[in-house]
Amino acid sequence: MGSVLGFCLSSLSTDNWIDITALLINSILAGWVILVVQKNLANKRVLKDHFIGEIKDIQNEIKDFFKLVHSNKLPEATVLSWFKTLNIRIDDTMLEVNKKYKIDKTTLSPFQVELRNITTDSPEYISAFRSGNEITFSQATKNAFYKFQQDNMKLFNMLIISINNK
Repeated sequence: MGSVLGFCLSSLSTDNWIDITALLINSILAGWVILVVQKNLANKRVLKDHFIGEIKDIQNEIKDFFKLVHSNKLPEATVLSWFKTLNIRIDDTMLEVNKKYKIDKTTLSPFQVELRNITTDSPEYISAFRSGNEITFSQATKNAFYKFQQDNMKLFNMLIISINNK
């Protein structure tokens, strides 16, 4: 067996050796390129998944807020700090999404401005201010919250789709 292999190798011309060497080098390079490209694609997907997860977390926080509003269990004492925390999360997330994917960083601004205004400008909030009690919103104010949800909750899905498409 060894003599057959030795005979085959010794009978190869210089052109054959060049072809074999080129084939080996190309195979190694192809393997390296595949590994690097796969790693970069995986890293990009992980980053997208991270931002999408952050956006879903913010969306869930807002849904929880609406549940408290509609069940009349929103503690007045936590409203302003909740909005501050929400604004920080949205600003931080959208700043990075804007840098990485060139998506408008004001996409979620309605949740920072309009939602706060509906809440803190409502007569129910004003009368409960500094009482520490839960706020009982009127049906008219709840209807304003429903309208806000109807008009703006789609922004989260649009943002997720935009990130996925980049």
